[in-house]
Amino acid sequence: MHKTKLKIIYYFFIFIPLYFFLILNGFNNLSSIIIAITTLIINIYLLYLEFLKIINKMQFKKISSSDSFLHSLYFLSFIVLILGVFLENLEVIRLGFAIYLFALIFVNMGTVYYDDKTIILGSDIIIRENISNIEMKNGSIFIEYDNGVKRKMKFFTKVRTQNIFNFLKEL
Repeated sequence: MHKTKLKIIYYFFIFIPLYFFLILNGFNNLSSIIIAITTLIINIYLLYLEFLKIINKMQFKKISSSDSFLHSLYFLSFIVLILGVFLENLEVIRLGFAIYLFALIFVNMGTVYYDDKTIILGSDIIIRENISNIEMKNGSIFIEYDNGVKRKMKFFTKVRTQNIFNFLKEL
């Protein structure tokens, strides 16, 4: 539970360097606007997922990737962003956002939160109630629902794909 609260605080913290990033760089730079909008959308979605985990009192299971590695990347980006805001250096803030986005995209997929109705895998939400079949082909996981809709999930490594497939089969 304390890790979830730490993540919520961190997701709120990201809005401060985002503000400074836009002030220092201005709104006339397209790359700054894209980074700002992407970070804003990702943070709002991740805050929604964290509150969903708290409200539903979800259980969690570690599938792959180390939590300590994820939190060390969060801490490193936190330090770099603070340093960038303090020095008012745009390149340092940009580096902090790059480390932050790397942690979100590549490392955050290792923990699965679940209850009897929902599975949250990184940024994916899977509804458990209507799943009729789960199969693995060519390094991808296919989830078929009762209404005939198929969903394809592909992961970066075969080991991670196999671990997630085994976890989904156990449920």
